[in-house]
Amino acid sequence: MAQYLVLLEGLSAPLDEPDPESVAYREKWLAWVAGLAREGKLTGGGPLGPEAKGVSRDGLADRPLGTVDVYGYLVLEAASLDEAAGIVAEAPNVALGGTAVVRPVLPVGGGQ
Repeated sequence: MAQYLVLLEGLSAPLDEPDPESVAYREKWLAWVAGLAREGKLTGGGPLGPEAKGVSRDGLADRPLGTVDVYGYLVLEAASLDEAAGIVAEAPNVALGGTAVVRPVLPVGGGQ
């Protein structure tokens, strides 16, 4: 098994909105992630906060988020990139039109 980093892209939304649609969406996410954890596929992840800093050789600067941006991440265990992508295809944000980037995490030393 190898590890895969998943960057979840979509529209930002507050995590604590009390309206029924938001509550139902959060429940879908929690159920989906809990299922991945039970299957041993999820090794880490979480939502990202709305603030960001850009870091470059010229220094630090506030980085405004785009309308569509990376708002969360997952670290999955899977046998292949295709398997990891297939898992992510079932994510609640993908069903709503969001996207995700799935990339292999290489071992230290750069081997594949």
